[in-house]
Amino acid sequence: MQSYLSIGEVAKIRNIDVQSLRNYEKLGILIPAYVNPENGYRYYSLGQIMVLDTIILCIDLGIPLKKLFVFLTDD
Repeated sequence: MQSYLSIGEVAKIRNIDVQSLRNYEKLGILIPAYVNPENGYRYYSLGQIMVLDTIILCIDLGIPLKKLFVFLTDD
């Protein structure tokens, strides 16, 4: 069985706020691996931490997140 981290756990691990994770989801650059259909809670896989690290790096370098979306979705 795959391990999931709650949105709060991911936010705490990377020292960002939960609203940022929700914003990344809206932008389509970090979609939760699982959303509980009963309560809407978001969960992320351990592998998604690398994607989050890339997002944080782009922010630190001043790269617009919309450009990251194009990069992630470009074939």
